[in-house]
Order: sequence, then structure tokens, then C-alpha cells
Amino acid sequence: MTIPQSASDSVVRASAGASGRRAYLRAAEAAALLHVSPKTISRWAREGKLGHVVTLGGHRRFSRADIEALADRMAISEEL
Repeated sequence: MTIPQSASDSVVRASAGASGRRAYLRAAEAAALLHVSPKTISRWAREGKLGHVVTLGGHRRFSRADIEALADRMAISEEL
């Protein structure tokens, strides 16, 4: 999912909740949660396997909720 660039920076800036947890993560932060490299995150995003928004500066940001859900699914599949 890509938000038009004119709106994406405001989405990322406004994403911090009252708890201080940002709703959007950088590639390195998403990679740490998924136990993969940041290059893997970028490749998945480029291939359309991982939803993201693009900031005005051209950086990808990933939904924390989506990344945490994927991490849960990956953990379950590793247990099988």
C-alpha cells in the first residue's frame, strides 16, 4: 500500500500514539522484529510482499501492526 507522497510524511509524523510507540517502522526496525536483514525487508517491499508507505524523502515505512502480525505468523510456522 503506497500513500500518495504528498500525504505520506504527515502520516508518518502523526503516527506516534500516546504511548510513544510509532505506528510505522523503519526497514531496520521491521527487520529486527522479523529476524531478517533490512535488505530482505526492502526486497519484500519492492516485490509487493510487504505493504508500506513512502515518505516524501523516498524512504519506506512499514505498519507496526502488520509487521507484528507477520512476526507472529512466522513464529507459529517455525514451531510446526
